[in-house]
Amino acid sequence: GLVSSISNLCRRYARLTGRLVCFVERAEECPMPELQQLCLYRAMQAALKMFADSDNDMMIVSCDRIGDRNVIIVRCVDKRVSSAQWLSVEKPEFAAFESWCNMAGAETEIGTMHYRGFPCDLIITVAAGDKEQTT
Repeated sequence: GLVSSISNLCRRYARLTGRLVCFVERAEECPMPELQQLCLYRAMQAALKMFADSDNDMMIVSCDRIGDRNVIIVRCVDKRVSSAQWLSVEKPEFAAFESWCNMAGAETEIGTMHYRGFPCDLIITVAAGDKEQTT
């Protein structure tokens, strides 16, 4: 599922970069079609690549489910650079990130904000759906 895949991705980036990437699981699973899950996984890969290229040393990623929405929250903790710098639209990874989110039908918010009391740089929300893929 998406939650375990993102958790594994965070661990892999932590191991490869030597930086702390913490994953907080607030939802056991995010029911959505497999193609939508793949798109969100690829979007997170692009976001983690941007983080790896920044000067930040710690990132927190959280997956949550609120009503009929699946939410992925991302925050760089040490704040050596602002979210506008590490999530820069000028980076090639940002175009990939946006593209994958669009294909997943996800909405994104970027900038300094709070979600349920959790400060964050990036919020990805997508409507929950059935696990079966429809054509």
